[in-house]
Amino acid sequence: MLLQKPTTRRKFLLGSLLALPLSELVFKGITAAQAAEMAAPELADYKPIFFSDDEWQFILAATDRLIPAGGKGKALGALETNVPIFIDQQLHSEEFGSEIYMQGPFNTEAPATMGYQIPFRPQQIYQTSIRLINQWSQTTHQKAFHALTLEEKDAVLTWVNKNGIDFAALGEPNLKASQFFSQLLSDTKHGNPRGQILEGDDPFEGPRSEPYPLPALDDTLDNVMFKEAAKKLGYHPFPNPSACVSRAWKNPYGNQIAPCNYCGYCSKYPCLNYSKASPQTAVMDSLKRMPNFSYEVNAEVIKVVLNDDKKTAKEVNPDSMSMSFLLMGADFDLTKYVSTHNVGGAVMGDNPKTSALNKYLQSWDVHNVFVLGGNAFPQNFQANPTDTIGAITLMAAQAIKDQYLKNPGPLVQA
Repeated sequence: MLLQKPTTRRKFLLGSLLALPLSELVFKGITAAQAAEMAAPELADYKPIFFSDDEWQFILAATDRLIPAGGKGKALGALETNVPIFIDQQLHSEEFGSEIYMQGPFNTEAPATMGYQIPFRPQQIYQTSIRLINQWSQTTHQKAFHALTLEEKDAVLTWVNKNGIDFAALGEPNLKASQFFSQLLSDTKHGNPRGQILEGDDPFEGPRSEPYPLPALDDTLDNVMFKEAAKKLGYHPFPNPSACVSRAWKNPYGNQIAPCNYCGYCSKYPCLNYSKASPQTAVMDSLKRMPNFSYEVNAEVIKVVLNDDKKTAKEVNPDSMSMSFLLMGADFDLTKYVSTHNVGGAVMGDNPKTSALNKYLQSWDVHNVFVLGGNAFPQNFQANPTDTIGAITLMAAQAIKDQYLKNPGPLVQA
């Protein structure tokens, strides 16, 4: 039996998909990763909420063969990382697939450049395909797919991928076996979850232990055309990661994020659809519910008033607004920083004579002032600065939590 294999708890953000109120755990001092670890059930104990019993056995068997355990470095497989639970939870969501344009006519023989041409949502693709494959397996092997030998399962999945099982002959002319295989494979792997580069993945991506919480965005027409042209030239194109979600999703902080509608305006504008992984979308609503957090909008700090010790700040811009700074027992405050890749202004460095901030983005002169953002860069550079801004901000937040709050003062001695 598949479920007799030893399984471990998934550390991916499954907590946001289960009934456990993860956001409450986070606000009680438990990290998102710890909360997700607590929320993720054992596969052997899990009761599917979307799939029927027969469908569930198929999913267990198929995902186990797509990413089997015991590969290079004895990596975990799909069952050990609870991939079937992820798929079950994803399909159970009413929002999943609701953004797909479903107005006909549909041409199932159209090339990929014509866009989505299947009159089914993902849920229907799974249920219809599993039924037809099991029907074919019963006729051909006199047993359901999950009861086949490992070699037979691999052969069937290969046959499905090559449209060797004719869904039209089984009564469904609007769906191809290969279309189901692509959906299943995408939902199963989501990148490089165990150090094995699979076809179509980023060959430069480092190994990681778990799949992404959501599938990739659908390819647009220009992406499809470029991919096909590159393959004909012998190249191996792969998708770049996006900061926009592909499906409706509630993140581990409890914020509801809407699926991207491919409007194309995300580069230089806020996302009115709440699909972009910006602080306003992904974090701010949760922060606003915390009693020790406040922020000011449309703010530009032009004056800092010091306490009598001349080493800590008391407020900024006293003539136009009042903001309390980080003192023991005081509130946290955030001055909103908006950037269109404009950087500099309060740069970080290792010398207070040539920089305003130390490596923790802490003011050299006023130790309870931390300035987080692109201001820390001495100049712009080729790539978008978002990832680096996030990295140095996380490092600063960790230092504030682990060091500054316990012993307020300069974190780096000049």
